[in-house]
Amino acid sequence: MHEDKHNLYIFAREMDEAKSHGQLAGKGSWAGHEKAATDLQSGLKKNILEFDKQGCNKHYKIPASIRNIATLEIPSSPAREQE
Repeated sequence: MHEDKHNLYIFAREMDEAKSHGQLAGKGSWAGHEKAATDLQSGLKKNILEFDKQGCNKHYKIPASIRNIATLEIPSSPAREQE
């Protein structure tokens, strides 16, 4: 989402702006990608909490890089818009 290779932030920011034709067909929308990333991150957080709660971390370790993904800020706009 940092790169926004298909310029969804500009041409299909909201879910109702997703295109069914042309170069953006099937690419979805910025808001849709943002929601999907948030939902996936939420699921990861829940899974990590359950893993820790069940004591699985005594036998197996979740890499720090994976734990960090659970707390990364989901970008509200592409990097080029934040400059």
